[in-house]
Formats: sequence, structure tokens, C-alpha cells
Amino acid sequence: MKKKLLFCTIVALLLSATAFASGSRPSTTISVLCNLPEIQVTVPSTGEIYFNPFQLPVEIDGESVSEPILSEPMSIENKSEVPLSITVSVTGTIKEGSNMRLATSSTKDLGLSSKRAFVYFEMQAVADPDQVVWDGEYDEAKHIIVRTATKTKKNLAIIAQANQPKHFGAFRLTGDCVPSPKYPWTEADGIDVEIAFTFKPLSVATEIP
Repeated sequence: MKKKLLFCTIVALLLSATAFASGSRPSTTISVLCNLPEIQVTVPSTGEIYFNPFQLPVEIDGESVSEPILSEPMSIENKSEVPLSITVSVTGTIKEGSNMRLATSSTKDLGLSSKRAFVYFEMQAVADPDQVVWDGEYDEAKHIIVRTATKTKKNLAIIAQANQPKHFGAFRLTGDCVPSPKYPWTEADGIDVEIAFTFKPLSVATEIP
């Protein structure tokens, strides 16, 4: 699973205001310098996602888990002086040679025979990336479904400035899949997911959810 960081370039603006007077009186020019903060964010480059259709115990980071879609929990860290609003774009690519499909909704309890996986992206603003309370189910307003076309949610999360709690954005891929499709799961099945983050600086007075 590839991770891509989109760098947000901040340019200091020089504004000019000129006051004109009639007759021989001189004009006055006022130059205003806009001092904008430097954005510094650490973003992991790669991670792993696992399909576990039979929900067997799998050890990830020393913890035994058995969800049908698993990924290594990862996080970004805000090292800036201001809070950041995060826009996220997600693009999935089915591996060559696989006959699986990406579903638009949960496959649970539908009795499907086709090889489908429902995968979505979740992010939480947290103070400690090792102590995350994940959502219990898919929420259209908060999560991004992984499809072969790019899906984007603006302002998906807000993380605090570096010297405040909740300056981490913990994220994962999760979901479910058809456990016993007509054509069984094989090692050829899988997806690559590219995740792009765009960061927008906010006022230090911004309330962090």
C-alpha cells in the first residue's frame, strides 16, 4: 500500500496599499508583510493490507487480530505551530491476475458468491497513535470507500498543533470481504492503495474534535 505526501507550499504575500491625495500633497505607500506558518508533517511511506476472509488470528504489531480486512495502523504527525485540516484522496488498484472486485457497500450477511471486498479508509485525531478508539462500522460522512477511481473527502480530519494533544492523525484500512466466493481467494488476489494527504493551516484558536 503506497503512501503519497502532497506538499503544501506556503508563500508569504507582500501587499501594497497606496493612499492618493489631490493637488501637491504627497501620496503615502504602506507595505504589509503577511507572515504565514511553515507546515511540517511526517507521513509514513508504505504499509501493508491483508485480506483475511476466514478471519483467522493474525499478529500485527504484537497484537492478535482476526478482522476480514486488516492493515497496519499508521499515523501522521503535525510538527507545525498551527492546527491542520486534512483532505484525503484514496485510489485502489486491483493486482494484475486477480479476479476480485471492490464493493461499494459491506458484503456481510449477503450470501454473495462473487469475489468482492469492501475496503474503506478511516482516520482519527489522537494524542497517542498507540491508543486509538476506531469506529465500529462504516460511516459515509467520516470514511472513504476504496475504489479504482479516486475518491476524495475534504477536511476529513483536523489535528492539533505540535505542542497540543491530538496532533497525530492515526489511520487504517478496514472493511470486509466475501468469505467463500465461487472462485476461492488465492495469493494472486490483492490491491494496492495510494493515499494522498493535503494539509491546510488553521487558526490556533481552532477547536479540535
